[in-house]
Amino acid sequence: MTERDFEKELYYHTSMDMENGNDIETICYPSLICIITELCDRIEKLERELEYQKEYAMEQNERYG
Repeated sequence: MTERDFEKELYYHTSMDMENGNDIETICYPSLICIITELCDRIEKLERELEYQKEYAMEQNERYG
């Protein structure tokens, strides 16, 4: 697993609103969608691998009791 800087990937930025003094936080939504899509793809891959492992375990159980 690699170390990722999500603040950098999302172009996270904080600035102060000069009118009312509140902090304003912004991110790049296309980057967020990209990260979520990547995460969903990884989850789906893991689900497929788990299903294959279950099928293999059942075959082995049927074959060897």
